[in-house]
Order: sequence, then C-alpha cells, then structure tokens
Amino acid sequence: MSNNSSANTSIIVSKVWAFCNTLRDDGVGYGDYLEQLTCLLFLKMADEYTSCSKSSTGCLVT
Repeated sequence: MSNNSSANTSIIVSKVWAFCNTLRDDGVGYGDYLEQLTCLLFLKMADEYTSCSKSSTGCLVT
C-alpha cells in the first residue's frame, strides 16, 4: 500500500469515526448508527459505480 493510499484511508476512517461520534452524542445507539453508516456507504458506492459506467473513460476498480 502506498503512502498516498494509506493517507486517504486514514482520512476516510477519521471521517467515519467523526460521524459515529456525532450520532452517538445525539443519543443514537451503536446498532442504529452502524445501520445508517452502512446504508450511506452502499449508496455512495452505487452512485460512484453509476458515474463510472456513464463516463466515457470508464473507471478502474482497485
């Protein structure tokens, strides 16, 4: 894994934990915020997949 990829992963992980902390502080239980974050991640992945399939250059999945 390259340093840039590792840095990007760290940024994503810290953002996810920030969302978790916000939801927890608002009184949302672990199971509930896990469900919400999972749903958001799948929606984001579906959106990116759709964007890639419409792109003239295509996308590389790594």
